[in-house]
Amino acid sequence: MKNKLVACFIFLGVLLAPLADAHRIEVPVTSIDWNARSDKWEITHRLSAHDLETALGSNIDISTLSDEELSKLVCDYVEAHFQIIGIMFLNRIGAEMEGDAIWVYYELWGWDQTVIVRNHLLAGADATAAALININDGTSKRSVIFDVDAGWKGVPLHRAPG
Repeated sequence: MKNKLVACFIFLGVLLAPLADAHRIEVPVTSIDWNARSDKWEITHRLSAHDLETALGSNIDISTLSDEELSKLVCDYVEAHFQIIGIMFLNRIGAEMEGDAIWVYYELWGWDQTVIVRNHLLAGADATAAALININDGTSKRSVIFDVDAGWKGVPLHRAPG
């Protein structure tokens, strides 16, 4: 009986040991959604504040920034690490912090086309190994994954028939 109990504790220790050294992995998520009411694409980036501070490579505490300072800093970072090429117009809306999440907003308008995207948001920050773009055209959804070494990818932005 004692040997079975010891064996159980050893087994549990082996199972739980990896969790003791676990590290959270944050993946930056970008949503590109068609808004039929405004006749524009809405782009929303969700970034981890902790990982953004690491990616910026400075001793900045984002939580101490004013709303205006945060919006400028984060939007400048996003525009340097997320590029979209196409015959469209991009409008910066701003950024806000909610807990450890930073939300960054843009509007994009133009006609249907395949745009070329480079997404290196938080690339290499901590354990960030990828970035995700979810596209919702109003009737269907699809995703594009960018790993750390990814270059440019075509992303079709074709609004739902309506």
